[in-house]
Amino acid sequence: MQDIPKLYIPIGNSDLSTSSYRLVQEELLNSASVSLKLRPLEQKDLGWGQGPFLNVHLKTSCINTFYELEQQLSGISFHLSRQNRTARLYFQFLIQQQIIPETLGMAYLDWWETLRYSTQEMTEQEFRDFLKLFTGLRRSIPLSL
Repeated sequence: MQDIPKLYIPIGNSDLSTSSYRLVQEELLNSASVSLKLRPLEQKDLGWGQGPFLNVHLKTSCINTFYELEQQLSGISFHLSRQNRTARLYFQFLIQQQIIPETLGMAYLDWWETLRYSTQEMTEQEFRDFLKLFTGLRRSIPLSL
């Protein structure tokens, strides 16, 4: 029976010195109060949308907007296709050709690059703000040349 480990070993006042007994009792009380305060954290899947964006990975959706934009521009003219350019060179080309406004284009590109190369997930509010920027950029593109 003595070989079986126990979670609680009763300690009497006579088993220890008064100061040691008091210290053990204080630590047991402290431990009990900490364990009572422990609550599981509310777990939300960070980076995944809720409500109208349920089952949407926010960051991936934003990253994919670049390819949607590229497809839209290629549909207007083959001349506007990316053709092995980096994203930054592609946007500089589009700005130089006056296809997209510089301020809007660079704001989108800076945010897109941050999302593309960062490990940090997005909040739903950041997702909404990014989509507003993307929508403004798409609306600024002429339908034809």
